[in-house]
Amino acid sequence: MKYPNLYLFYCLLLISCALAGSGRVAIVISGALDRFVLRSTLMHLIPPLRIEGYEVDFYAALSTKHHIPFHEEATYFHHLATDPVLQSARSGAFVDLNRVYNLTSHAIARAGGFLGGLLLQEMFDYQESPEFQKRFGQVAKGTVLASFPTSLGKSSIANDNLLHLYYGMSLLWDEVVKVETYRGEMYDYVLFLRDDTHWLKLFNITRLLQRADADVFILSCDARQPKMHSSEVCDFGGLIRRSKAEFWGKYFEMLLEVDTSKCTEFVRKIYHEKGNGCNSEMILHWLLHMKMLSVAKVEQSLLPFQRSVYVQGENGVELCFHKYCESVKQPLTFTGGNLRCTEWERRHMI
Repeated sequence: MKYPNLYLFYCLLLISCALAGSGRVAIVISGALDRFVLRSTLMHLIPPLRIEGYEVDFYAALSTKHHIPFHEEATYFHHLATDPVLQSARSGAFVDLNRVYNLTSHAIARAGGFLGGLLLQEMFDYQESPEFQKRFGQVAKGTVLASFPTSLGKSSIANDNLLHLYYGMSLLWDEVVKVETYRGEMYDYVLFLRDDTHWLKLFNITRLLQRADADVFILSCDARQPKMHSSEVCDFGGLIRRSKAEFWGKYFEMLLEVDTSKCTEFVRKIYHEKGNGCNSEMILHWLLHMKMLSVAKVEQSLLPFQRSVYVQGENGVELCFHKYCESVKQPLTFTGGNLRCTEWERRHMI
């Protein structure tokens, strides 16, 4: 893989400069291998953190089973392509997982980070977890997913994807704690992100932390269309202080411990709504409130990423935004020709 000159500059700077130790950051990513976006992390996330003096460890849990999208009508999901960094590990439908591991490990190291853990398997089966078994036992999976954890819209696919996402994060959290225990030192901050996080500009953690004195930093998405409801918060991921990071690290277990129907009562009481259920964004808001975590909803320029996927078109592999978020203040301006995936579909007449 050939890196841009800017990235090479960072590599040289890392070698030539004596970095002042600012702290340690863990990047924790959960999802599916066919949606995994790695290249921008190597260019826009790890190097600037290193430049600011942070040690960076990378953790990922990626299932190799084909991902079933929530919106089945989104046909671009049937044209997914492998991240350029990992392309040589794929031959048709076959993926060499050992090569995926080696390519990822070497790429993270070249970017200035360390691979703390990479879990690769066909599926991370949350049904086998003690927490799921304790709550639901032998109840049929379809019956559970019809109303858990979200009841708004009653999408079994969305609930299944959500539980896989947070179960993967839970497994990774165990790895994070093991590394901390082995080293005898805790991280200062943890970035919890989805597999499809694409960084469009250099991340500046100092600017973000100066924005507010908060436990959790997430995107405001207040310019999103359709507009985000007042009882929702963006659940794309974010930065959390290590002292509070178990909130996301053990989010899967928390979902199984609480009565998520109480979220509806919270929305009705606080926002005077007459809703009949909560979606994932509402549940996250409710749990943040219940755990009394302070939250900073920040501008897109401070967490400069969009959820994106690589797609295979007539002209080769391209990247498109499939979950678009934007802020009213300090919006993220960029160039590069990236389209929203729905527009990519129209242009390719899929």
